[in-house]
Amino acid sequence: MGCCFSLPRGPNSPYPGGAPPAQPPSADLSQSQSQSQSQSQLQPQPPSARPNAPDLDRAGSHQHRSRHRRRPLDQHINKPLRRSEWTSKNRIWSRTALDRERTDFFDTRVSGRPEIWQALNAALEVLWAADTARRDGPYDVPGDDNNAALALATAQTILDAADITLPTGNLADGAYDLLGNYYQLPTHIVSDPRNLASVDEEIDNHQLGEAKTAEDVTAGDEDDEEDDDGGEDEAEQRRFDKGKAVVNVSDQILVIIRLSNNARDLRLDIGKDESVRSITHRILEETNLHSGYRVRLVHMGKILKDKTSLTAQGWTGQVINAFVYEPPR
Repeated sequence: MGCCFSLPRGPNSPYPGGAPPAQPPSADLSQSQSQSQSQSQLQPQPPSARPNAPDLDRAGSHQHRSRHRRRPLDQHINKPLRRSEWTSKNRIWSRTALDRERTDFFDTRVSGRPEIWQALNAALEVLWAADTARRDGPYDVPGDDNNAALALATAQTILDAADITLPTGNLADGAYDLLGNYYQLPTHIVSDPRNLASVDEEIDNHQLGEAKTAEDVTAGDEDDEEDDDGGEDEAEQRRFDKGKAVVNVSDQILVIIRLSNNARDLRLDIGKDESVRSITHRILEETNLHSGYRVRLVHMGKILKDKTSLTAQGWTGQVINAFVYEPPR
């Protein structure tokens, strides 16, 4: 809005000739714009301005395939269960040694969910029974577990019921639960080796492994076990195992034991030749745990033998891990 003299017409008009330029009607303006757009569309575009149609098709199909392959983050790869076959190269496994290793393995699991470990154990027991039946015959194997295919299907059903997924289908490669927790299973826990010893022969422990007798399998379960044939040396050994023997103070050494139930360190003075079984009895006494609990000592990732001393099994002063657990009744 200008001053009063700035009129569109008259001698004081700012436009030449005294009048503003004529504006075309809005209809004519829109018609001219549409004509210019249609003319620009009819004109050929230079090659650089035109899109490459094959490239667009290729990019679109690639994006479609990538979207098709992409798996939701909360969905795990799950392949059908298959049997694990392997050959032991480092040692010759006996049936008794394998059974004890498997019992100790599932008794000492402290990570993960207990119900998942129970489901894995139940599925493996079906497969173990089928392996035994296939090798030794139907003795002591219930029902249709003799059929390897049916045993595999039964184990798969147990895993599916517990929402357990297998990335490779082989339990020896580990398993996942519904929450994404990983459960690692050693090969000898999953299945028997091809070169399993047929009988528990008297071979060196380094070659055959531990637990050659039924007493070894249940070591630590019977605190007050007594041998009928006796003998002064055996009675002394039993007193030593129970922590009741007289120990020379000069032969004592200090061991630090880390408990799994409360993450506390227990300091014990033990004899150089004191057995692991005796140490586990003392742990139960020092921690005031009732007799229903069990203790397994682990050194450098290996479960220690009950009848052997710490020093004889390579211990040189490191902290010993003690898995304290209560067996299911």
